[in-house]
Amino acid sequence: MHLFRIEGVNLAHSIEDTEDLSTRRGGSLMLLEVINEIEKKNISTLKRISTGASAGLFKVTGDAAAAIDSIKELLQKEPYRYGTFVLDTVQGEEAEFPSLERSAVAANRWRQMQRLSFSPMGLDAGSLGICAVDEVRPAQRTMSVKGKNQQVSTSVQARRKHGVRSKRDFYNRTLESRYSRFKFAKDFEKITDGKGLDLQPRTLNGKLAVFYADGNNFGAIARGCNKAELEKWDGYIKGQRNALLSALLDHAATQKHWLAGSRLRLETLLWGGDELMFAVPGWCGMELARLFIEQTQGMKYKLEGKDKSLTHACGLVFCHHQAPISRISHLAKALAEKGKEANREANSLNWLVLESFDHTGSGLDDYLERRFGETLKWPDLALDSHALDTLAQDFPSLRNELPRSAIVHITRALAEHGAFDAEGKEMPLIRRARQQVEEAGGEKFKTLWSKLHPKKTAWDIAVANCDDLGAWLKLAELWDYCPDWNNSDQQGAQS
Repeated sequence: MHLFRIEGVNLAHSIEDTEDLSTRRGGSLMLLEVINEIEKKNISTLKRISTGASAGLFKVTGDAAAAIDSIKELLQKEPYRYGTFVLDTVQGEEAEFPSLERSAVAANRWRQMQRLSFSPMGLDAGSLGICAVDEVRPAQRTMSVKGKNQQVSTSVQARRKHGVRSKRDFYNRTLESRYSRFKFAKDFEKITDGKGLDLQPRTLNGKLAVFYADGNNFGAIARGCNKAELEKWDGYIKGQRNALLSALLDHAATQKHWLAGSRLRLETLLWGGDELMFAVPGWCGMELARLFIEQTQGMKYKLEGKDKSLTHACGLVFCHHQAPISRISHLAKALAEKGKEANREANSLNWLVLESFDHTGSGLDDYLERRFGETLKWPDLALDSHALDTLAQDFPSLRNELPRSAIVHITRALAEHGAFDAEGKEMPLIRRARQQVEEAGGEKFKTLWSKLHPKKTAWDIAVANCDDLGAWLKLAELWDYCPDWNNSDQQGAQS
């Protein structure tokens, strides 16, 4: 058996080197599309086994040298020439397939170590100064960026043009043109502009939600497959991902708050393989997370004759639309990693609300300890499907009846360790605030709180020692991000 593997590497210099959304999109789509182009260009020589966001594994069925020459020629074209790629072939018996695949990956990694970590294309000295977008490469071209003529590098120019031109094509190609009528908001400012919507509160205007999901142990499953099993696994995951994207677009197209005129308020930041990342308006973040969990919680795959449930670790960040997207993307991934550390056998969602331009600093654990001490851990804040359902269905209509100030008061007192006296009894002001919340919300609030409580303890049992900071924080910090959209919100997307 003769295997060929290609991977786009060093993403810090082809995607993450700028905060400009169109340029990042162009770099990301470049890596995704080149794998498909390679397959189409060498259909008689290479047979796909599995492909991801930036990597492809193929069986060589013809002249390997000719195929590699053809691929190198393709990689010299724009915008591919501004990425860095490694490609290697390995040979062996088909029975040794898992070992062969690992050898191909190792060969790619070794080649990566021996090469520059960035593409040298377009680095010859220019006379226009430094690129206004990536602020590193020499500027050699003038192009319009957000309505202003700016001097940019050839790398930025090629990737940005590709990102602007290919955004809509991504959805058409992935879903086989079933959604060709849809248009999409051009940037984060358009995505989060709430003009024309009855946003409550108004501070939601300009807020962005970045959602990331990564499959638990998906890589381990793939590594244990033989060739036929890997092809089947690859097809299954692609089918599930495409079904998710279809469901998301179908849902968004019928909701006024997902539309900016006739354009969907959606940006796909990462797509392919185990991972995906979306950016939507802040007021749609919880809705997106719930839709994802609903769509994927039934995923099962037969392994060694038994159905195995497939789960995801998710991260959700609420922030201002001008927050650096590279930092927010890394933060969403780090939040998902906290879910993996806690339990890979169940779906998990870790979330964070960033006000203004604040950030977590050196690490999530340090951030949590600085804010709340050692008593609160990330599993205490994680949301499961029941909590998401409760926040989406029960909380929005109940909020109007609840005293927000009392909830915030309780939360702050618990965070500052001032809710109980030395004997462990509630301080009078806290007891009064808790009773105020209980009287206002009634049985509905008791049910809501117990579902947000990690141990799912009933309110009547826990009330004598109601010290669950995590449950109160979910209410206090997610209050604005669980809006109550009524039936008048239904509206079809225009063609």
